[in-house]
Parts: sequence; structure tokens; C-alpha cells
Amino acid sequence: RSQPRGGSLEKPLQTATRISMLHQSERGAQRASWPWYRRVVAGIIESRIYEVLMGLVVVINAVLIIYETDQRAAEETLASWQRPVELSLLIFYTVDVAVQFYIYRSHLFNDTLNILDFFVVVSDWVSEALMVFLGDVPSFGVLRICRVFRLLRFVHILALFRELHLMLTGFLSAMRAMVWASIML
Repeated sequence: RSQPRGGSLEKPLQTATRISMLHQSERGAQRASWPWYRRVVAGIIESRIYEVLMGLVVVINAVLIIYETDQRAAEETLASWQRPVELSLLIFYTVDVAVQFYIYRSHLFNDTLNILDFFVVVSDWVSEALMVFLGDVPSFGVLRICRVFRLLRFVHILALFRELHLMLTGFLSAMRAMVWASIML
């Protein structure tokens, strides 16, 4: 007996589409009950321009992290402008997480990248507090390494640009194949 066109996947796909449309309609209905200013802020946070600006901030932060790491490795003193810029970026990230928490409430923690952002911001503030009370202790460098996880947000930004996303996916697949090839040798 031959299967109808679309095979056995047709029914699950229809069900998944219906469930997805249900979730979208629930979200739409839920957003309709939000105050107008919360909807406006959500529109800004979810806009492509905001994502691109956040990507720019992440790139600037990456350059600063690399520069600071090079300075610390060379045992040079940090420039006088670096500390205020680092604190400004931390405040910027904190405001970003706080605004997203205001918009999405507990649903913020349904996304892995949001959990990662929250963890990085909290660990940065813990690192700052320890540095204020205990000074620059090398054992707290582990907390400083957590800032590097903030750069993972850049991967999310790459999803906005299809070609870059495809290139990154291809690169990661090639790396995975090379790792397995080296294990086999």
C-alpha cells in the first residue's frame, strides 16, 4: 500500500505547525494585555537594529577583553580609561538584562542565551565586589574568564546574517570532522 504524498511526516508536521501557531496566538494574546510601554520596549529589544547595536557592543567588548588580557600577560598596568569603560559596559549589560527581565518576566529563563547573559552579569558583579573588598586577587581570575562567555552572544548575532551563519556552521562542522579524524589517526 503506497503512502499518500508527504509520507508519514505529514501528520506530525501539521500538528507541530498547529502547536506553533497556537503558541504564537497565545503570545500575541498575552502581549495584547501588556501596557503599551511594555509592548514598545519589547518591539525595540526585538528589533534588528537593536540586535546589530548589541553585536557592535559585543565586538567592542571583545577587543577590550583581548587588549586587557595582553596587558595583564605582559604585566603592564591598565590604562586609566579601561576601568571606567569596563564598568560602563557592565552597567550596559546589566540594564539590558534588567529590561529583558521586565519584558519577558520568568519566560526570560526559557532561552539558554538569556540564562548565559544573566550568569555572566551576576558573575561580573560578584567579581567587582570581590575586587573592591579583597583587591585584585589572581584566584578570582576565573570569574574574569566568565566575561568571555559574553562573546557567545555574538553567535546569536550571526544568525541575523544568513551567509555568516552558514559560514560559521560550516566551519564548526569541519572542525568536528577534523577532531574525529585526529582521534581516528
